[in-house]
Amino acid sequence: MSYKHISGDQYEITLTLRRDCNLGQVDFDNPASIGLYSATTNVFFREIRIPFVESDTVGNILIADCGFQGSVVCVQTTTYKTIQTLPVIPGGYIIAYQRCCRNGSLNNVINPLESGSTEWVEISERALMQGNSSPTFKNWPDVYICANKPLVFDHSASESDGDSLVYKICTPFDGGTIQFPQPQPPSNPPYNVIQWRNPYTLSDMMGGTPLVINPKTGVITANPNLVGQFLIGVCVEEYRNGVLMATVRRDFQYNVRVCNEPLVADFDAVVNNPCDSLSYVFTNKTNNASSFEWNFNFPSKEAKYISTLENPLFRFEKAGIYTVRLLVRSSQGACDATILKEIEVRSGGDFPSLNLTSSALNLCPGVKANLLLMTDSINKYQWSPLEGLDLSNPTNPIFTGGKSADYNVTVTNANNCSSTGTISIVVKPATPILTIIGNRNVCDSVNLNVSGGNGIFEWSNTSSFNGIISNTSSLKVLISGSSAKYFVRSVGADCGDVTDSVTVINQTIQLTYPENAVICKGTEKEIFINKLNLSHNLTYTSADPHIVSINGNIITVQSLDSDSSTFILNVRVTNQYNCSQDISIAFEIISPVKISGDKDICNDIVSLQATGGNGNFEWSNTREFTNIISTKALLETTLKNVSETFYVRHTSPECKEFIDSVTVTNQSINITFPANAILCSGSTKIS
Repeated sequence: MSYKHISGDQYEITLTLRRDCNLGQVDFDNPASIGLYSATTNVFFREIRIPFVESDTVGNILIADCGFQGSVVCVQTTTYKTIQTLPVIPGGYIIAYQRCCRNGSLNNVINPLESGSTEWVEISERALMQGNSSPTFKNWPDVYICANKPLVFDHSASESDGDSLVYKICTPFDGGTIQFPQPQPPSNPPYNVIQWRNPYTLSDMMGGTPLVINPKTGVITANPNLVGQFLIGVCVEEYRNGVLMATVRRDFQYNVRVCNEPLVADFDAVVNNPCDSLSYVFTNKTNNASSFEWNFNFPSKEAKYISTLENPLFRFEKAGIYTVRLLVRSSQGACDATILKEIEVRSGGDFPSLNLTSSALNLCPGVKANLLLMTDSINKYQWSPLEGLDLSNPTNPIFTGGKSADYNVTVTNANNCSSTGTISIVVKPATPILTIIGNRNVCDSVNLNVSGGNGIFEWSNTSSFNGIISNTSSLKVLISGSSAKYFVRSVGADCGDVTDSVTVINQTIQLTYPENAVICKGTEKEIFINKLNLSHNLTYTSADPHIVSINGNIITVQSLDSDSSTFILNVRVTNQYNCSQDISIAFEIISPVKISGDKDICNDIVSLQATGGNGNFEWSNTREFTNIISTKALLETTLKNVSETFYVRHTSPECKEFIDSVTVTNQSINITFPANAILCSGSTKIS
């Protein structure tokens, strides 16, 4: 039993069995039951059943009935194969097959009819990790050997990984029993070895000069001196850098006979014309043969399949599996020998593989593509057309074009056999570029739309698209700050994503102005509107009658006679980007100063009240205000004269000077009486 790594965790398991045609009591298993176990715990994983394939057996029969004394020797061979998924597990796997029983005529095994066989192989964890393939033996030993004649047989193995091989003689393993001749599934490991019958041992399996194997070459040598049937065990160990990777075991039966000069039939069959695989040349390899009979479609007896030439040339009519029989007769006429071989005839010829990456490629613009699966320096390639191909390295042609085309190729091998094929290359349209539609100058709110790409979009405010703010074709957000940059990409397109960006300027009007102002009754006042963005061209609109004029950023405002103490000015400001802002200024109206109080008094106490204005008051008894007598709104003083004029003025930052005046007169009665008077009798008037 051996294994071969296919790829990944796929392995091909091969079990090859030989059966004695004469002594065998049962047919080959259908199916053969293979057990899969843990190499660490011996736990059973699953049973693998491999069906029996008749065609794997029919052509593999070796018959010898002359050249020795005794009965006919007949050996039949079959092979079971399966591909299994074997992921890496700790310790690896043990794969085993068991059967009973061995030939009862074996000389060197105790109770051979009760002794079965176990064919098993371990795939270690290391072998799984490194994708190892086990060795496989190259040749089967002859069906019989001669007593008292030196035996030299090359029992070497082939190894595909370049590892070192070491050969050993080993004891075969026991298996099924008469009670359980066909375990399904096989029993769990570990397995017992067969018991050698005295005097045979591992060191001496056949008597005479003991059988040994060269540990380096795998060549078996022996010189048996006893006629009989003997069980032989051979192992080959595979080492990589001094570490054991795999062990493959084989046990087989040597039939030792007293030999005449044997006649062993053999032949080779090879394709005669490398470009015509139906034509074969057959080369006879039989020694001491004088006559030959070939049947190229055994067991058919049609004359067209028969030839008596020593080395005939035959062309099969069609592809298929044929059994070819060679019957030879010795020159002395002592006996005949026959060999049957199965030939798999293929249609066509030794045509090279096209080795194309694919029959069709769909590429995006600018993408290069290798046209071959593997670089090929053995075969010759002819391409048509040449446009769009980089053939600077003929072993690895590369498509570099930008247009769709069908490329025809002719591959010719060293035998001048050619294969033709076509690889269709379609260059898909590039992903359409993105077009962003929408105002780049906005008033707080961003409203953008994108077209192009493949219709699936993502918006972000970072070039790395860490945060997606919209996944539709439109973006509606509020802008913060003076400007913002937005990125958009089309995702999931066959030929890659495309990206675009746009910078949006926040053109919101930013103004500073007094929210409250003071205006003097009957006067005008200039209000300055300060724009923070000097690039803005502002337009002021208002129907308010308080506005006298608007000149640039200066609004001239007046108070109206109908105003009481306050009014509110409303103006709309608009820039060239149609952004607008409504401003509102509350005005307080300052009235002219007025004096209230008694103008005519009966004593010299003056009490006058100044009203109006919104600032400082100054009282004076001179028009020029050279003598300030009070700075309060209420004037309390005394008359210096019978009549006196008082002046008050109001001054404030908002208004011009207001002056009012009032004349206060002392209206008290002032009578002068004489100190002495004479009143005549009857008089009532004194003057």
